[in-house]
Amino acid sequence: GKSKRRYVVYAVMAVVFIKSYYLAFVFGMILSDMHYSAWGKPAREYLLKNQWMTWLFMVVGCVFALYFDDGRNGISRMLNLEFLRNWGVDFHAFYHIIGAAFVLLGCLYNTRIQRILSGGTWQFLGRIAFSLYLVHFLLICSLGSFLFLEIYQAGLSYGVSVLLSAAMTTVFILAAAYLMTKFVDEPAMKMVKNLQKRYFF
Repeated sequence: GKSKRRYVVYAVMAVVFIKSYYLAFVFGMILSDMHYSAWGKPAREYLLKNQWMTWLFMVVGCVFALYFDDGRNGISRMLNLEFLRNWGVDFHAFYHIIGAAFVLLGCLYNTRIQRILSGGTWQFLGRIAFSLYLVHFLLICSLGSFLFLEIYQAGLSYGVSVLLSAAMTTVFILAAAYLMTKFVDEPAMKMVKNLQKRYFF
């Protein structure tokens, strides 16, 4: 963006959404801004030249993503952020979001990770990611549960039943996500882009 007021918008949105997972969208916008705007160029160049920083970000991100708070000890006390608890902040969500932001920041500028994620399999998973997000829970709770019960009642052990039902459900999830992407998501995005060009640009 070109407007300097967007930083104020980011700050306001961060405060408004600090109690929910919508805070992740705010961090996502900030990272996108950094990645594409001129102000983020020095940071981008520094991270590309100092790859160890990207690994550090990913490690720190994993620490935050694995955060757990027993009410007595935790990162919040170490960082003196207990006052946020008085605002009603859910530290589990808060630190998971921070962790995800750090991991994403590290991946964005880690050349080795970029080479890995540029492979065909990862490109395919990236393509169907949104549809995968939408269908996976429904299929796990319905088809996955059905398959597990059928396999387990057929006489196989609990562990084998879990592995087989998980493997078969994963195949169905990937297939459903691909079909939804191809016949729903991508046509819808194409239609939106055409409307955007026609009426707004």
